[in-house]
Amino acid sequence: MSGVRSELCASGKITSGIAEKQHLDALVDFIYRTLPFWRDDPERPEADRETVLNETLCGMLNTRAKREIPCFHFIHEAAATGRRSMDMALKPDEKCVFSAREYTRYDTVLAIECKRLPAPSRDREREYVSGGDKTTGGIQRFKLSEHGAGLPVAVMVGYVQHGTPQTWLGTINRWIIEFAGSETDDGLSWSEDEKLAGFKNDRILRTARARSRHPRAAQQDHRGDHIQIEHLWVDMSEAEG
Repeated sequence: MSGVRSELCASGKITSGIAEKQHLDALVDFIYRTLPFWRDDPERPEADRETVLNETLCGMLNTRAKREIPCFHFIHEAAATGRRSMDMALKPDEKCVFSAREYTRYDTVLAIECKRLPAPSRDREREYVSGGDKTTGGIQRFKLSEHGAGLPVAVMVGYVQHGTPQTWLGTINRWIIEFAGSETDDGLSWSEDEKLAGFKNDRILRTARARSRHPRAAQQDHRGDHIQIEHLWVDMSEAEG
């Protein structure tokens, strides 16, 4: 990480070392590697509410960022499109350039949405994917550009409180297939191509990850602007006891 760290923390345009796309990958990897440290922290308050989980995870990310990526910081409940707020946002401390786009200290480099698996109530069962006309869904908000507007990559953190990552992978992909075969209340169209893929499960650290790609609302013909979502899951079932 040291070489990546020095490149990530260089001000101005990144011109040497690893490719720019890999800088975003390194930031995503940092979040993923932090998840088990946060879950297993003996000082972490016991809670299953999403608001508490998000706040404490953001705190742990900032603590570790000071050592590993000291030119970046995380914001809890960051402003998003309209009246929305996103669960977390990663911002640079100094101006930088990723993928030919300039970011100031006020701009979001990574938008982060967090969801409990399963959702806290039956009427919100599919909220990881879509919340229907309430537009409370995780992937849904990225497709609508309510979160991560204009960004090439975003992150979804999944708190697996019951079940296994393998089971949730199948369930979420089944929901996407079902949305692809019907009209949705929010006017979005879905495709089976949007299923989560590249699933990797670490049974030792009890984390898992996958990736998906989605057209934004203005490009529902699936040929225009897309957003890539990195799905990072942490198994909380034992921790929550």
